[in-house]
Amino acid sequence: MATKATTTVRATFKATNRRDRGCGGVAKTEQSRRREQITRTSIRTSTRLRALESDEDEFAVFRFTLGSDVLSDDDVPRAVGALGGLALCANGATSGAAAAGDALARSEIIGAMLVLGCLIAPTIGAYVKRNEDGAIGGGGRADSGDDASGSSTFALDERASERASEDLAWASYAVLTNTLACGVMYVDADGVARVARGRLRSRSDGRLDESKSEALARATSAFAASSLGREGGTFDTYLSSRREIDKEGANEWEFLPPDAECVFACRPADAKGVVVAWSLSARAFGKKDRAWLDALALKLDRHSFS
Repeated sequence: MATKATTTVRATFKATNRRDRGCGGVAKTEQSRRREQITRTSIRTSTRLRALESDEDEFAVFRFTLGSDVLSDDDVPRAVGALGGLALCANGATSGAAAAGDALARSEIIGAMLVLGCLIAPTIGAYVKRNEDGAIGGGGRADSGDDASGSSTFALDERASERASEDLAWASYAVLTNTLACGVMYVDADGVARVARGRLRSRSDGRLDESKSEALARATSAFAASSLGREGGTFDTYLSSRREIDKEGANEWEFLPPDAECVFACRPADAKGVVVAWSLSARAFGKKDRAWLDALALKLDRHSFS
């Protein structure tokens, strides 16, 4: 059906072009321009629909890397700045004093500022990254250390198929690296936690979980005892601040670290599983993050874990 629609709109587009050419090169009317715009929009929409219908979609981790052993990714701006500085010096040396003018002087000043920016950008980036955990609400990234309130966990269902395990692992990794989440959990249609990753609430007795299966069993019990476990049908629960968490009673969820400042849980339409993500930063999940987590729940819901 999508192929027929695409063929039709392309034929319409060609007919419009022929008619416009037949007018002896006269400027296109407002009506023909509108038809072209509608046609192009229809083609783009059809292409997007075909892409969405594909079952071969994968999780994308939005991180650029050169993969070079010679030059670290963090040093790329410094290398660009050094090359720019050399080019600036070479240009000044070859232009000569006679050719120097106000325009060249201004250009060299701007070039020098850009070179300086490239050289100090990695230092600024490292400073921001070090202080990221000091942002609003105490930071969002997963804490690798364990304390009385939370412990770092990566528990994956060992009985899941290879494809399901791969999707669970990459999905949880993508959530922790592409959002401000410090922890994430996926619970399937049977109410069983299939993956728990990041910072989870510590055990009441202070012990660490002895195995991944024990950590998942504890997460499953905690989810079932929470208000999310009793929630039926489709829902999007977004508690953007500590005040909302306390008001909802989410501070009593046994899987949620006591220092969590933001929680998002979703079971979108046409899905039976639930994705829960939490952060140490207030208002951590924007509208796009929440829509992406909804799509993630739909993706994981395709797997059969029974």
